[in-house]
Amino acid sequence: ATLSLTNSACGGYDDVNKASFGNTANSGNGGAIYNAGKIGELNADGSIKTTVTGISGSAFERNSAANGGALYNTSSGTVTVTNNSSFKNNSTSGSGGAIFNYTNAPTDPHGVISAIIGNFENNSVTSLNATAQAANGGAISNNTNAHIGDITGSFIGNKALAVDDDAATTVIANASGGAIYNGASSTIGDIT
Repeated sequence: ATLSLTNSACGGYDDVNKASFGNTANSGNGGAIYNAGKIGELNADGSIKTTVTGISGSAFERNSAANGGALYNTSSGTVTVTNNSSFKNNSTSGSGGAIFNYTNAPTDPHGVISAIIGNFENNSVTSLNATAQAANGGAISNNTNAHIGDITGSFIGNKALAVDDDAATTVIANASGGAIYNGASSTIGDIT
């Protein structure tokens, strides 16, 4: 069976299996999925945190957000991406064209992606104010103090661009990791 969610965001699933996320847009973080905690955790207001523990054989295409065009994983969110999930043509104006893995501070619970088995094609980060916002990780951004296990897959045509919107010039110093960006004190396992 295929779960197909088009033009809507996802929340509250334990596992996402053979799902299709297309053309979703979010002015905040996580174009298709914002994963902020472990199953059963509550936000300060008592509402249940969005929890996704596994993504398997799913397709993410043409999703966009401020950070994490397809998937934003943060706080104590722990997720595994397997079974050749595909990430195509996702975009962001911040970091992580397809996936953004984030931790607020060293003492906060870490965003953890246990493993990634997937294919990343033509995902992009384009910052239009290069002096204020760096463009990191055209496909994947693993930000400060976060962790990603082993990554297996292909990376084709992903890019990170920082453009000064006043002068319309590319500022290369603020663009890092056309495919993968690994921030300070972050860890990534083997990449094959």
